[in-house]
Amino acid sequence: MSTSTHNEESKNLSEMLNDILKIQEELESRMGASNRNLEANFENIKDFVSRANAYIPILNQISKDMVEICERTQSLKKQSSLLAQKVVNQNTG
Repeated sequence: MSTSTHNEESKNLSEMLNDILKIQEELESRMGASNRNLEANFENIKDFVSRANAYIPILNQISKDMVEICERTQSLKKQSSLLAQKVVNQNTG
C-alpha cells in the first residue's frame, strides 16, 4: 500500500468520523430539547393534577347540594299542587 493511498484512506476515515461526530452532536441537541419539553410538560401535568385533587371535594359537595335542591324543589311542587287542589275544593264545595 502506497503512502498516498494510506493518506487518502486516513483522510476519508477522518471525514467520516467528523460527520459522525456532527450527527451525534445534532442528535444530542435535539434530544436535550425534547427532554426539556417533556420535563416542562411533566411539571404542568403535576400542577394540574394537584389542583384537580384540591377541587374534587368541592365538586362532590356541589353535586350533593344540587341533588338536595332538586329533591326540595320536587317536594315544594307537590306541596303547592296539594294546596292548589285544596283551594279549588274549598271554592267548589
